[in-house]
Amino acid sequence: MFAPGSSLSDFEALSKLLCPQETREEDPEPCSSGAQATPAAIGSSDLLPVTVAAPRGARVEAAAKSGAGVSAAANGGLSSAAAAAAERERLEEAEAFDRDDGREVPSAEFVYKQAVCTSDAFLGLSGKDPSSACCEELVVRIHLPAAKSAAELDLDVRPTRLRLSSDRYKLLLHLPRKVDADHGRARWDAARRELAVSAPIVADEDLLLGA
Repeated sequence: MFAPGSSLSDFEALSKLLCPQETREEDPEPCSSGAQATPAAIGSSDLLPVTVAAPRGARVEAAAKSGAGVSAAANGGLSSAAAAAAERERLEEAEAFDRDDGREVPSAEFVYKQAVCTSDAFLGLSGKDPSSACCEELVVRIHLPAAKSAAELDLDVRPTRLRLSSDRYKLLLHLPRKVDADHGRARWDAARRELAVSAPIVADEDLLLGA
């Protein structure tokens, strides 16, 4: 109720306090006002940078062996003729290395490396698992006990195979995964007489070679 002597302006002021006009809906809200942290909000930028390597000739080799035609799209731009030529070259190279010329074949092992950050180790937000399919880098460790330095080694790495030769050793390995050979690297460990060759695994390669 109005008190005697109250003016109209006093009434309007009281009315605004009791029933404010809804004008805030027109005000733009900051983009971060309702944002919440979700697994989808954590992207690849949270992962540590990694380097890895492996080759990609699985589809080409499988098609060549089965006699099926290989399209350019399925083989990263290789035609059927080019795929067949690559297969012949691979077989000829393997046959040449199989000949006994008195050189030793060193032992070698494959090691897969994976970039793991805190969100992977404790929360599992990236969907990675410990399997080789989720690894980013392939490392080939070659044991050369009679080698004295890397200078005496001739190393050639391709997307699907690795070849090493010297006066004492020879080795031809077909890689289990296709790698980016252009970004590979090699490190000689003089104390262990071991050569470690690493290269990034091709990201879109989801098949094991020979599968």
